[in-house]
Amino acid sequence: MTKKSSVWVKTDGGAYIPFRQVPQLPYMPPRRGGADLAVETVHRWATAGVRGHRLKFDCVGGVRCTTEIWLREFFRELAGRSEAVTEGPRANLRRQDAVAREMEREGI
Repeated sequence: MTKKSSVWVKTDGGAYIPFRQVPQLPYMPPRRGGADLAVETVHRWATAGVRGHRLKFDCVGGVRCTTEIWLREFFRELAGRSEAVTEGPRANLRRQDAVAREMEREGI
């Protein structure tokens, strides 16, 4: 890994992008009201994720970084599941309980 100006270059030819620079990327759309994407949002994508998908990242000298490839993969994954409704574990438990009650009522 070498450093060229403000971009760290990975040995495979990709470039690391520090999280603080992600909002300034030309293909990042403006948010509501024309505001820039918050850096905190990028951190949330990497840690908590969105609909079960997390943004890949590496720490380079204590700085969290991602790549354009990882950003594209993340957005593609989100777009592929954008219509899917995801439910949490409580919804699954409620559904299992409802099925068990129905089976009990039917004598199964």
